[in-house]
Amino acid sequence: MLLLVSGLAAYVVAIDYLNLRQLPTPNPQDGFGRVAVTQPWGGFAWRVLARGAGELWQYHPAQSDAILTAAASRYPLETRQWLDRARIVLHVPEIATELDAHLLAAMASQPNDREGRWRAIQIAIQAGQLEAAEYHLRRWLDGRPSDTDQALLIARRWLHDSEALIDRILPTGEEYLSNAMRLARQQQDILLAEALWSRLEQPRPLDDRLFLDYVEFLMDRGQLSRASRLWSEADPTYEPGDFPNGRFERELGEDLGLNWRTGRLPAGVDVRIDPAQGRNGDRSLRVDFRGDENIRLSAPWIRLPVYPGQTYRLSGHWRADRLTTRSLPFIHLTAEGQGLSEVIELPSASFDWQAWEVEFQVPDDVRVIRLRLRRNPTQAFDRNIAGSLWLDDFQLRPAPVMPELLNPTEPGDADE
Repeated sequence: MLLLVSGLAAYVVAIDYLNLRQLPTPNPQDGFGRVAVTQPWGGFAWRVLARGAGELWQYHPAQSDAILTAAASRYPLETRQWLDRARIVLHVPEIATELDAHLLAAMASQPNDREGRWRAIQIAIQAGQLEAAEYHLRRWLDGRPSDTDQALLIARRWLHDSEALIDRILPTGEEYLSNAMRLARQQQDILLAEALWSRLEQPRPLDDRLFLDYVEFLMDRGQLSRASRLWSEADPTYEPGDFPNGRFERELGEDLGLNWRTGRLPAGVDVRIDPAQGRNGDRSLRVDFRGDENIRLSAPWIRLPVYPGQTYRLSGHWRADRLTTRSLPFIHLTAEGQGLSEVIELPSASFDWQAWEVEFQVPDDVRVIRLRLRRNPTQAFDRNIAGSLWLDDFQLRPAPVMPELLNPTEPGDADE
């Protein structure tokens, strides 16, 4: 009995080996008849036949489909052969009409095969079977929220309604909504952003990424009143028109919305909240320079909504301790647009708390300004900057209107 089993096993291996050697290249389809007769149970030769049929189907589509059909009966869990059959049906519709069934069979065999699922999506799109494409796209995205933008950009080709796009493509979970909101901001897609926002529980916490992206989006779109109102609902220390977190009563947060932004700080500088060195003994923003770099600094900085044409007074307090080099940090006020550039320079390298103030008029086409702490590199001998700087008590207020502007005189009155 043992000899019989051993001989049978040797026969199976030998037949498979011989058929593999005799399969012609580059077109193994010619060996289909011989393999089907000598290896009805399957084997490696069948795998080679199926792969060749999938690669060379353009030359003999009917024969390729027959090979793949026969291979599927022996290896029904092989994803690739079902996808190859679907592709043949796509380009040669007279062979069969079961493209969707082939795609479902392919993914039923290996549902977690993302590469196979991606091929199924492309085949369904090419065939114009958009419902099938949506089904496979949603399954492809499930468990991979980082690919949300790619899935939505593909589905946007035919799903122009934002509500339908969310319903049909996004799996359940706020990670998908958050990544979709980031895409809406990048693409300036107001309809998608509003559809996403309407689905969220309100109010949102200040550190919620969905909230931050939405506020940033509103500011980019010029909807500053709404952005400020939403921010005030999340931040009890802020009222629309104030300087957000001007006394650093809360942490800096992410670099979005009305948060202070630190970005990618250069080597040799640290920015953090100092809990006990504020102007009134409370919190302040501390900037430390380690003394080993000739720093070009452009952070921290913050976006501030303003009214076009309005005159404002911006004020604050700062303190410095043993700053080195002749190139000291300074505050730079600019517009997101043209026509505004105000510089507030440090009085010296070391000083106790001092107030500073600047009055400026917002250009007529500007609705957002930026306040930024800057420092320019220098080629002086003492170019590596060391020391510390504290910032506190920022305020932004409309400048008082002069009485003569409230009751302007007629042009001729001044001559009299």
